Order: sequence, then C-alpha cells, then structure tokens
Amino acid sequence: MNELLQNKGGKGVFFKVSDDTTWVSFDAGKQHAAAIRNDGSLWALGKNNMGQLGNGRTTMVNAPVLIGNDSNWQSVSAGGNYTIAIKRDGSIWYCGATGFMKEQAKSSNVPTLFDASIKHKSIAAGPNRLLLTLAICKEP
Repeated sequence: MNELLQNKGGKGVFFKVSDDTTWVSFDAGKQHAAAIRNDGSLWALGKNNMGQLGNGRTTMVNAPVLIGNDSNWQSVSAGGNYTIAIKRDGSIWYCGATGFMKEQAKSSNVPTLFDASIKHKSIAAGPNRLLLTLAICKEP
C-alpha cells in the first residue's frame, strides 16, 4: 500500500481500488481511507498500524475491507491515525489512536462508541488527534 500512496515525481498517482459504484461517502486520512456504501456498510483500506481501519487488526489492508456488520453508517471522516464516523441515529464512533479528548476515548482497533448523548449531523476529522475533530449537531 505504501507504494500506492507515494508521490511519483512530484505528481500524485491515482489507482483504481474497486469496480463497485455504490459508494456514497468517502474520506482519506494520512495513509488510510474509509467509505460508506449505499447499503450503509462501512469499508476501509490502507495503513492500519494504530487500528485506524477498525477491522480488529493492526495490519495494512490493500483493498477495501468491510468493517463490522452494521449497515447504519451515515458519514465517515479519516484523520491522521484514526477514523471517526456517525451512524444514522446520530451517534459518533471512532477507531484508531485518538490522542486525547474524553477520558473514555482510548485507542481502539474496532468501531467504539464515543458519544450518543447528542444527535450529530456531520463530522470532520483533524490531522492528528480526536481533539481536533469537529462535530455538527442536529437541531433538537
């Protein structure tokens, strides 16, 4: 995968990773990416040394891999070494090395509930830590 992410002569190189056309949401982090299909399933690929893909492992993945069995993901954002996503119920979930924000937000290699107290609408991951993540709440 590293060779896929390397800069070739000052120009980015694009690689086709799937023939599937059912992707509805996608985001790329430092060296990993995550996406949601129209069936609500969550997929990821790339560097996974901190568990940022959420597949329960910490090894590199070169092709999109299904993350868990849930089919109610709404949006996803990939940060430096973590991924954060919102389910359709507005709850926020994370995996990978979060840095620090809330006491319960420890590193995890599977999607882990971060906040269900507020219904969130969208999310944007920062480059390094969960501390730099922005969440927008739905109106009550």
